[in-house]
Formats: sequence, C-alpha cells, structure tokens
Amino acid sequence: MVNKFLEDYIINNIFPLYEKNDLGHNIVHIKEVIRRCFVLNQTFKLKLDENMIYAIASYHDLGKYIDHEHHHLIAGKMFFEDKNMSRFFNDQQRLMIKEAIEDHRSSKEDNPRSTYGKLISSADRNTSIEIVFVRSFFVAHERMPEENIEDYLDYTIKRLSKKYSEENPENMFYEDKVYKQFLVDMRMLLKQPDKFKEEYCKINRIKSRKHKVCEEPGRIDLVRRHHKPTKKSTFQITNVNHKKKFRMDILLSTNNKHKVEFIKIAANGLGINFHTPKELGLKLDVEENGTTAVENAIIKAAALSQLSGMLTFAWDMGMRIEKLPEHLQPNLHIRRPFGEKELSDADMVEYWRSVVAQNCENGESPAHYFDGVAFMDGNKLVHSASFDEGTFIFTSIKNENGIPKFNAFDQVRKTLDNKYFCDLTEKENLKYDKERSKQIRKFFQVALAKIHNTLNQTSKDNNTCEKM
Repeated sequence: MVNKFLEDYIINNIFPLYEKNDLGHNIVHIKEVIRRCFVLNQTFKLKLDENMIYAIASYHDLGKYIDHEHHHLIAGKMFFEDKNMSRFFNDQQRLMIKEAIEDHRSSKEDNPRSTYGKLISSADRNTSIEIVFVRSFFVAHERMPEENIEDYLDYTIKRLSKKYSEENPENMFYEDKVYKQFLVDMRMLLKQPDKFKEEYCKINRIKSRKHKVCEEPGRIDLVRRHHKPTKKSTFQITNVNHKKKFRMDILLSTNNKHKVEFIKIAANGLGINFHTPKELGLKLDVEENGTTAVENAIIKAAALSQLSGMLTFAWDMGMRIEKLPEHLQPNLHIRRPFGEKELSDADMVEYWRSVVAQNCENGESPAHYFDGVAFMDGNKLVHSASFDEGTFIFTSIKNENGIPKFNAFDQVRKTLDNKYFCDLTEKENLKYDKERSKQIRKFFQVALAKIHNTLNQTSKDNNTCEKM
C-alpha cells in the first residue's frame, strides 16, 4: 500500500503540473500509467516497492511542455531535486527512481537499468486503440496543427505501422494478455487503411477530413471530465446549499442495465447521479483475481476510479448451489467457470443449467447469492461490505416462454413457492429482492456519511493551503 503522506504530496503538488503538458500527456494518461504499473507488478509477481512504483509513474512525464525530446531527463531531474522526496526514500532509492524515470522512453534503444525502469517503460505502452487515437490527436494539435486531416491520417498510419510492426516492435518487457490483444487488434486495423481512417475520425469526432488538425477539437470532453487531479475534484457535487442538500456524481463499474436500474431504485432519494462506463466512453479490462466478492469489488472500483478520476461503486457477486460438490461450485466464477474466458448470458445460463441437471437430484437445488460492494476514491477505499441474499431454487428445467427481467438466470431461478422469477411482476420481484435492496441502500448511506466527513476535512485543508 502506498504511503498516505507520499500520495497526498504527489496529488497536491505534482499532479497539477500536468496541466501544462499537451492533452495527450496530461493527468488522465498519468493515472492510467500508475494503474498499469500496479497491474503489471501484480501480474508478473515482481514484488517491487509500491511507494517507488507510485513515485516513478507519477513523475515520469513531467517536463513534456518544456522539451518533448528530453522530457525523460527533465522529469528525472525534477524528481531528484525535489527535496521532499528525501522524506520518503533513501539516497539509493532516489537514484533508482531517477534512473527508471529516465529509462521510460519507448524510443530508447538501450534496456532500462533496473526492473523499475522496465516496469514503467512497459506500463507507459498503450493498451487500447481508442486511447492511441485520442492521445495522438491531442499531440498532433501541439506538433502539427496546420496539417490537413487526410495527410495527417496517412502520416499516422505510417508512423503506427512502424511502431507496432512485427519485425521491429516497440520495447515491451512485461507483455500481458491485454497488451497482446491490443497488438493483434492494432496490427489488423493498420492493414486496412480505409477502416483505420474511418475509426480514427469516428473516435475523435472529426467532421471533415478537409479540415486542418487545429480545426477539429478532438475528444476534449474526456479531458474536461478528468482534467483536475487534486482531491478537491474527486467528489463531483452540484447544487450545494446551506442546508447541505446535494447531488453527487458516482461512477458504477457495470453497464448491466438490470443491475444499474436496481441500484438506482435502491438509492432513490439519496441525492446521487449514477453514471456507467459506457456513458463516459470508458473501457477497462480488469483482472478480478480477488479471493472474495469484496476483494473483486475493490479491484474493479479502484481501477475505474483511477482511470476516470471519479468516486466509483462496484458490486461483485458469487453463487452457491447447495447440492453441488465443492469442486463444481460457481462461487466467484459464475461467468468464468473455465478461467479467463467470460461467458455470455446465454452460455452462462446453459452451462450452469447442465451442471445442475447432471449433478443434482431431480435437476434442482437450493441456491443463494453472496455479494461484495465497495466505494473507491482512486486507490483509497472509502467503504466496503458483504452480505448474503435469500435462498432460491436453481432448476435445470428452463422456462422457455419467460423473459429475464432483472437477472440472466430468471428462466432457471424459482422462488421457494415454485414461481419462476421471469414470471414475477416488477412489484413481486422487488418484494423478493427487498433484503438485497435494503443492504445496498444501507451501504450507500454509510458511504455517503464517510464522504461527507472527507469533504469537510478536504475543505478545511484547502482553505488552510490557500491562506499559506
């Protein structure tokens, strides 16, 4: 876990400096690199010092606005000359951090001097076509604003074809499955220039290829949404008055319309504006490797919160089917019974239906869900909780005429009085979900109380800083 005082110092003193950089290397990019550093450190079991990782990733692109070609050296120098860092690191650690920052450049021919250098170099690589397109267009605004869009697209295809070539690819020392898939997708798209240009213009909302680069704003909306890096911007609140009535913007970790609707109903009247990743154009592949539902909720919420800059709520569920032997239990792997591959709703239902049919007497069994929920502010846990839901009957006999309303399993899930959930009215379904709704609402109430306390303290801290 990162030292709280180190994190606070960087958030309030280093992150604001990224407002001077081009929009392709602003705080949104920095937070993504921080996230990737910790993901790769865990995935490859590097066991590196988390404070050093955080410092390296946080400082690595300082100075872009001064000199793009030498920014890695400038950033290393800025870190090494920051006397406050002596409070957190000894001389040997500070030197290693400086060298890692200097070694992060993707264009660097020589290998980094340490594992930390290899980590930051790898974490700095793009892992999403959308991110590449958005960031590159921001950079184009800085370096070639008068270029015609069509000519710029030809230049970009040529540049990226070289960067991501199979013969001489960019350095990547810790190549995980996310990066490998990105390479496959990018290389395939680069072989289709017309489709590449179409996708590039669509993602950046370019209206005409006859325009100059400077005449198309690009995805400035994404930057405005995430631009402020300090604690003050973490909680997005509107309509504040002296009676403390407010509305708070909270990002959900799911795009599932049934779950989103359930959460909105459960939290009705609490003054929350809920947003989904899809609404904000966020795509994130998170490896849920926790051992409990709460741990998985924390992992998902932390990743999205660090990417978006918003307070994020995540909800993870597991399932127990009582008559199944332990080695066949769904537990936390309802959608991934075979490991990495995630099943669709239809395939998931069919798989577990067949398991119950083959292993449970009369092809059915009592079952229940267990839940984990978490609120994260970046990588800081605001609140988490776990609870069990009521018992239902999981049956292998599918109600082919029913339509799932609130749960993908509604056609194979029955109440204790033998009614299929897909046949229940909305009112009846909410009655059966009353306990779960009560738990979710209680969770939000406790979390909001903690957020209020944080807001009050943050406000006091900011007022103190402004007076200094």
